[in-house]
Amino acid sequence: MMDRLKRLKWLYFDSNEFTGTIPLSLPPNLIELYLNGNSLQGPIPQNISKLHRLERLMLQSNLLGGGPKAIPSSLGTSKSIKKLYLHDNSFVGEMPKDVCNLRYLNLMDFSSDCGGDPAEIECFCCTSCF
Repeated sequence: MMDRLKRLKWLYFDSNEFTGTIPLSLPPNLIELYLNGNSLQGPIPQNISKLHRLERLMLQSNLLGGGPKAIPSSLGTSKSIKKLYLHDNSFVGEMPKDVCNLRYLNLMDFSSDCGGDPAEIECFCCTSCF
């Protein structure tokens, strides 16, 4: 199935009431992935960092979480992500330092749930805290 989708660049599945987890297999040439506004659960899959052209990853307003490793540090290896929205989920702990290093490369807009008292997630590199 993914062979037929390998040229797909934009995937907008926002606000569809999807449940379950983020698929482990995604089209390899995605530039934009919008899965926000659903009811997705579990961690962000490690292999999402293999989407080497991904510029926008919108995962806000889901039920994502699953402990301190729910946000994979492998996201920090991305050279293309410019917008990363993770707010309004169930992440806890500290943002992986490798992910924060993205901000110094090319990440322009990065949001998480770091604004509460106490903050659900500690994020010294987020541009917006909710």
